[in-house]
Amino acid sequence: MLKNTWTPEDVISEMKVGIREFGRYTFSDKGPEEVMDIHSIAKYLVTLPTEAVYGFIKKLRGKTKINSDRERVARSLLVAIDTGPWTEQEFLHICEASPGSY
Repeated sequence: MLKNTWTPEDVISEMKVGIREFGRYTFSDKGPEEVMDIHSIAKYLVTLPTEAVYGFIKKLRGKTKINSDRERVARSLLVAIDTGPWTEQEFLHICEASPGSY
């Protein structure tokens, strides 16, 4: 899905469509980036201030466990944005939104 803005709900919806279209095996084995457009989401996230990205990742992750589908997407997004415009301390703060993901 080509978009200029994303919400956590959009990402969850995209994840569900990707799993349905490409299968759970591909999502789990190859990673979320194989079934959804992680790059476009990451491109949007790097335009946001640190606290907005933290809130986005925290809402996306919710209260799910490590290795849940949503945690896997959060992990992929954190990897995709780790060279973003933030200081190391700001990025580590963003990572706190999804414990165990990075």
